Amino acid sequence: MDVKNLEKLISKESSILRIGFSSGRLRLVLKEDIVCIECESSLLASLVKSNVNLYTLLNKLKKHNKYLSDIHIEVRKADRIHTINVDSKSNLVVVSENIFAIEASKSLLKDNSLHGVVIYGESGLGKTTMCNYLKKFFEFEGKKVFSINSINFVSWFVQSSYNKKLDKFRQEILSFDFLILEDIHNLFGKEKTQIELAYLLDCMQLESKKAILTSTKNPFTNKFLNEILQSKIDSFIPCEIQAYSRESIFEIVKNLKFAQNISDELLKKVCFDGPKNIRQILGILKNLELSSRFSNGQLNLDKIIKRFTPSKEVQNIDDQISSIIQTVASMYNLTPENILTTSKSRVSVKAKETLILLLKQETDLSFKEISKIVGFKDHSSVVKAYLRAKSDSTSKQNKIGN
Repeated sequence: MDVKNLEKLISKESSILRIGFSSGRLRLVLKEDIVCIECESSLLASLVKSNVNLYTLLNKLKKHNKYLSDIHIEVRKADRIHTINVDSKSNLVVVSENIFAIEASKSLLKDNSLHGVVIYGESGLGKTTMCNYLKKFFEFEGKKVFSINSINFVSWFVQSSYNKKLDKFRQEILSFDFLILEDIHNLFGKEKTQIELAYLLDCMQLESKKAILTSTKNPFTNKFLNEILQSKIDSFIPCEIQAYSRESIFEIVKNLKFAQNISDELLKKVCFDGPKNIRQILGILKNLELSSRFSNGQLNLDKIIKRFTPSKEVQNIDDQISSIIQTVASMYNLTPENILTTSKSRVSVKAKETLILLLKQETDLSFKEISKIVGFKDHSSVVKAYLRAKSDSTSKQNKIGN
């Protein structure tokens, strides 16, 4: 197939569900087909970084195809939904939303030009289950894999540094072929740990070793890491796991070992009417199991689903935060970026204090959560800023009253 026919095919199927990279090939997962593209490595790298932009990708292929005819395109029917047994307790269900992350991670095994992947997406999308599967996959291929979450990584690093055993800490990690580090968003504000991780990734790259990092936030846009570590992971493949469709949720839950004895009718009710979060759905199913034991068969399913379904206020918290930031920016004639940076100007500091006050008054966010939004290293600074802003607000009201 040539580029023109590929354009017609994509146009016919409306959109690309996911772009993947596997075994030196670019993979486009469409609604009914999977397209594999083979071309020279420089173009392939350029296509992978096209950020799932359909028009950019097609334009690059067209431009390249004018001069060279070394692009090979192969099309086959898609069979996206299948189940992989991870261990005795869990299955990994491969659907369109997570297939890119799985395939990109697997491609690290054979492609030495790739240094690592960053898998990100909100909590409850199966990142940990995926990491458990990838660890077993790489070990089956004869590779040594070191898997750890960020909290334990920080604790181990601090203890090693305190006991002057940093060399042993590094040697231990660098003795493995793969590093899987989960929840790197927890490294926010931990400068020394971030610098150490950047050093380790640099050493791994020199030795052709690979890393898989996970996060609930997109580190390529949120920039919650310091510049040194950010520069290291900018060369990694970004793999977003998007929120699952209702159909994908049903397929995932249906294939979980926990749900094997639950009827499809009941599962559909929970998956299509309940929250769009796998963990919350598991909570509903466990509640159903417990309720069935003590309710004499009289289950209030709607009540259980409502208990686990976030209210509209919770679901729209991001919109609420954005609105508050925009309001404060307008009040002080600044941009949101001006407020959220580390600027020490009097106006920026005052605007940030006002923002903290409004976030605390208008939302249910904790001081720790607010500190992450405004870019403070610890919540004690947020508390002080909140108290100053509250005091200023009270004094102004008293002046108006007088």
